[in-house]
Amino acid sequence: MKQTLINFFSNSGVQTALFKILYVVIVIGVTRLLVRFLNKTLKKIFKNKELDQKQKTLFPIVKNAFKFLIYFIAFCFLLEILGISTTPFLAIASAMSVAIGFGAQQLVKDLISGFFILVEDQFKVNDVISVEDVTGTVEEISFRTTKLRNGLDGELYIIPNGEIKIVKNKTKDFMNAVVDIPIPYEVDVDRVLEILNDEFKNYSKPGITYSRLEVVGITSYNEFSYGVRVSCKTAVGKKWEIEMELRRRIKKALEKEGIDIAYQTMRVELNENEKKSA
Repeated sequence: MKQTLINFFSNSGVQTALFKILYVVIVIGVTRLLVRFLNKTLKKIFKNKELDQKQKTLFPIVKNAFKFLIYFIAFCFLLEILGISTTPFLAIASAMSVAIGFGAQQLVKDLISGFFILVEDQFKVNDVISVEDVTGTVEEISFRTTKLRNGLDGELYIIPNGEIKIVKNKTKDFMNAVVDIPIPYEVDVDRVLEILNDEFKNYSKPGITYSRLEVVGITSYNEFSYGVRVSCKTAVGKKWEIEMELRRRIKKALEKEGIDIAYQTMRVELNENEKKSA
């Protein structure tokens, strides 16, 4: 039995096969270690708070690109170890790429559009954007798609980058806090403007508001009131917080002077017969 085993393992073909199995195990093990090391390293780099949103947006793209490269190199090594020529695979891949190319024009369009979105910094993760009739917070940008989360109902929109023609970025660099106040026609507009200017003459929030609050003046008319607008530039994401504070202070300032904010009413007049029946 012992001699049989010795003869078996002394066979050059068996030794070659064992060495190939060992090499395959080593390649697979090294590949897994490299991928694990890559994930940990990139997470440390992109978790840095000093990095901007554009750099954080690139994290999944960079990670997937490196993983694909590692797996591809490992696959080529395995083919060489097993004595399989890579030439036929490359020829097949080339033929498939030509065939797929005719039917993958939209995919190529998506990839190119995604590339320019990232390079030109059109929008980033956590930006609030509108694409046609869809508005939401950007959750993820890849080369092929952009994912938007609607803040009202929580719906997730997955939009192919090639379909993004015009983007309205509501959080690029700064935002505008805008509040329109409906004022009854019987109230003197100069008095209202004076009250608002006095209320906000020293209004400032360092790091949140980027400009002096401006009492713009009358911006609209309707059947029961005229509209007065106040506005200021704010930090990204602070627009809604500032608008709520402005509405609260405006209401209190006007009420203090005995001025009510206008609201729509309905007037019903009854003729004599209707009055009697009532």
